[in-house]
Amino acid sequence: MGRGADLLFYSCILFFLFIILKLFARLKRLEDKITELVRQQAIKNGSDNQKDQAAD
Repeated sequence: MGRGADLLFYSCILFFLFIILKLFARLKRLEDKITELVRQQAIKNGSDNQKDQAAD
């Protein structure tokens, strides 16, 4: 193996590290989005339940 193979090996490691970081960031954004949607739905359902109880 020559220095070119080493360069290719290290380049691949850096590339995969970059991909892992990008996927982690995307996963974090999706989790945050899901959390926000669930929170909004819970607040909406909670206020709807309070209106229903007040009408009874």
